[in-house]
Amino acid sequence: MIILHTSDWHLGQTLHNARRHEEFEAFLGWLLGQVRRRGVGALLICGDVFDTISPGPQAQKLYYNFLTGVSGCGCRHVVVVGGNHDSPSFLEAPRELLRALSVHVVGAATANPDDEILSLRDENGDVELIVCAVPFLRDRDVRRVEASEEIDDKDRKLVGGIRQHYAGVVERALALACADTQGGATGSTPGVRPRAVPVVATGHLFASGASSGEGIRPMYVGSLGHVPAEIFHGDLAYVALGHLHQAQKVGGSDTIRYSGSPLPMSFSEASQKKSVVLVDLGAGTGDGGLAQDGHPRVETIEIPVFRELARVRGDWDAIAAGLALLGARDADALLEVVYDGATLLPDLRERVEAACAGTRLELVRVGNEQQVRRVLSGTGGTESLDALDCFEVFVRCMEAAGVPDGQRPALQKAYKEIVDHLAIEGLLDQTGGDGCES
Repeated sequence: MIILHTSDWHLGQTLHNARRHEEFEAFLGWLLGQVRRRGVGALLICGDVFDTISPGPQAQKLYYNFLTGVSGCGCRHVVVVGGNHDSPSFLEAPRELLRALSVHVVGAATANPDDEILSLRDENGDVELIVCAVPFLRDRDVRRVEASEEIDDKDRKLVGGIRQHYAGVVERALALACADTQGGATGSTPGVRPRAVPVVATGHLFASGASSGEGIRPMYVGSLGHVPAEIFHGDLAYVALGHLHQAQKVGGSDTIRYSGSPLPMSFSEASQKKSVVLVDLGAGTGDGGLAQDGHPRVETIEIPVFRELARVRGDWDAIAAGLALLGARDADALLEVVYDGATLLPDLRERVEAACAGTRLELVRVGNEQQVRRVLSGTGGTESLDALDCFEVFVRCMEAAGVPDGQRPALQKAYKEIVDHLAIEGLLDQTGGDGCES
């Protein structure tokens, strides 16, 4: 059994109103080729399939065309779990129809652990893989809200609820795997020890110790809802995670990983190498096809860059030189320009558009740090918005509004609770944008 792990497609996403349909189409075509070429038996899509809860017709067409294509290229199973950007009801609406294509969808958590356990069978009807298909767990899924809770109480209950949810699903799945190994397989031969059935789990969450991504500010909400890697049972063959856009291991483990997003979702991700993860459960000669050390062989496959994201920053001379270099190499790129010079340039956008004329650069954002500094400080000082997080900006707003010192702690606490709530419910994108802009 070879598994391919991917997540955070965000189909339908626009970058400052620039449509990216061709990039998503190119990625899905590439992914289909990888599934076919590498003999993938199970494809795991770990949340945030779409960018919004109401994806447009083009995004839906890409999704369903891809699933149809996968069913015809030898991949026996596709598992799709919901993320914080997805609508559970939208994902699950065609679930019964998709099951005919061996596509299994779990959009939302339920009280019954069996609803998130998938026993995937081979051509002979034998269980070859059990998947704990755990989707994004919302606050209401895992804890009961009580009056007058402090933020620390919320955090403790949220993490405890996620831990308990995983324990219930995984323990049930491991019991099923054990039962199948002891004689539940239809093709077992008398006197021959049955092949162990591997169990893998999915998740769409933030695991402690993971990085939110190069160039991205620290998470808005501190450690709220960050779960320790220890919640994942040691008998799991692999844990496929989504939610963070930077591909990485969790706690140094080869078998607990984020695949990351296939495309850079913001200019802060432009320097990241994007990838999917190939997991070979038959890499060695141990029980269950695992390698000699009991672990599968894990390989990252780098995704090609389908369209460049280019960021040019500096005073006007530096920007003009950067645009000239991009034009000289005929770069096909979405472009962000950030001006941080001292001189006020009211015609900045016009200058940039003129410099881009005749090139394949698509200007999607012009940022003027000189104007931002004037707004933040009122003096035209040297401070940059990039140096502040959203809490610091809130403090500056209180200062600018003349809020008395005695009222500020209560307002800061209320503001933090609002941000925490939005992040937990998936209404605030913590990892996909550029800081306060999200």
